[in-house]
Amino acid sequence: MGKEHEDSGENDSLRPDHDIEAGELKAPKSDPNSCAWFFPVLVVTVIMLVYGVFMYAYLVPMMNQLHTSKSDKSEVLNADPKVAPHPAEYVLAIALTWHILVIMLVVSYLRAMLTSPGSIPNEPQWKDPQMFGIHPDVEAKVTKIMSDISTDVEAEAEFIKSVPVLERKKGNAGYRYCNKSCDLYKPDRTHHCKFCKMCVLRMDHHCPYLANCVGYGNYKFFMLALFYAVCCTGFFLGAMAVRFYECFNPILDAGYFFAYDLPVALMYLMCVGLFFLIGIFFSFHVYLTANVMTTIEYKEKLGATSSTLRHQFKVAHKKYDNGYFANLCHVFGPLYLWLIPLAPSHPDRGTYTGFVAKPEMTA
Repeated sequence: MGKEHEDSGENDSLRPDHDIEAGELKAPKSDPNSCAWFFPVLVVTVIMLVYGVFMYAYLVPMMNQLHTSKSDKSEVLNADPKVAPHPAEYVLAIALTWHILVIMLVVSYLRAMLTSPGSIPNEPQWKDPQMFGIHPDVEAKVTKIMSDISTDVEAEAEFIKSVPVLERKKGNAGYRYCNKSCDLYKPDRTHHCKFCKMCVLRMDHHCPYLANCVGYGNYKFFMLALFYAVCCTGFFLGAMAVRFYECFNPILDAGYFFAYDLPVALMYLMCVGLFFLIGIFFSFHVYLTANVMTTIEYKEKLGATSSTLRHQFKVAHKKYDNGYFANLCHVFGPLYLWLIPLAPSHPDRGTYTGFVAKPEMTA
């Protein structure tokens, strides 16, 4: 579902003598010669096909069945004989639920695609690490905690959460610095994406289906797009199960088969695959969110063979981990707004510089 980022401790460098401005809301720089929009167009096409087949071969015929008592069925537009009549209340409930789910899917997907994942703020501390205000004694303690695998991380939890920038370079334990195009020091959990050509706050992965990175600024929208995709495909499968079964009756009219049965069968089988694939992917990201991990951290740190690297992940993880429910609230906001595509905002704006506060919601 994602592509590898371009970032490692070995590639970080010491700060050069020049600075380049980096705006907080700097948009990803796409290659105009690339096919970056192929996958988003594919996603939109699939959504339109599923929606169209549901409407054409199920909902519209079912709505038209409501008029059969007033007119002959042969005169009713798009009257599919394989769609059984239902009460008006049932048809209304199906229509409302389906359109709410589709609208939420489209809004969430567009927001995930068009919202900046977040870049390093254009502030003095990300140009000069002295502005972090970390005392040499504190720095020495950080170095010791990160290098000594026998450290009791739980006992040092309060101290770890108070350090503005905890992650260090793999080589010399210095502050991580981007010398690719940003020319700025990196906040914790920030990585440089070679596709977007920028450092992304709380980078999870680069998603070709969004033509965008998934990071601090749009991770909730990405999760909601997955959630509503699962809901839409699941609703399609449940609502059209009987209609799908009818596709396997003997073919008595070739024109009817190609106009109704074939599209229904193809879309139903496609939705089966999408439901399970997206459902598994969404479940994986719910696990990551509850355990305050990104895909990068899961792959490169938790799964590392080096005991030192695993220990460093454990230390960094302690800084961000506030329990399953609080971790979910950090991404989704207050419980009553979890399913609404509004972004939570935090005082540190995704830099994890040690602020602890309840999230606010922004449009």
